[in-house]
Amino acid sequence: HMRECLLDPPALAELLAAARGGVLARVRVLDVSGCWLRDYEELLDEVCSRCGEADGGLQKLALEHCDVTRLPRVAQGVSLSGLLELRASYNPLQGDGCLGVLAQQRLGALRVLHLAGCELGASDAQAIANSLGGPACQLRSLDLDDNPGFGATGAHALATLLRGCGELE
Repeated sequence: HMRECLLDPPALAELLAAARGGVLARVRVLDVSGCWLRDYEELLDEVCSRCGEADGGLQKLALEHCDVTRLPRVAQGVSLSGLLELRASYNPLQGDGCLGVLAQQRLGALRVLHLAGCELGASDAQAIANSLGGPACQLRSLDLDDNPGFGATGAHALATLLRGCGELE
């Protein structure tokens, strides 16, 4: 965990060097909540791509209150299919591609998705439903509070998702 750490450019450079050196290959949980990462989203992409390389990838990713404008994009060929928890509440995730990680992969193993206060719209709700929906849905905790842009279209997409997910906590 690196919650609320001051990740200035030298510290971020060290983190990236560690990632490239294989130090993060066994990391299954990455929590950088509270760290200002808006200007370092590309670095976050690479770090997330390298975490858990030796053990099947990340299981838990927490980016709450980081001021990122999109979720990490993982490298080509890197799978997040084993991701169990994604917590990214209170980031301004708006615009095309903000939910790229959800749009590019099926995340049927995801059990926890928290995207409260992320300024999401109807197309984002559809991306969530497309990525998580289906008979293999394992979702147990969903927090999408404070996203008034969903509207009726987004609410319908989410309702369809929730019908197939069993019981939420």
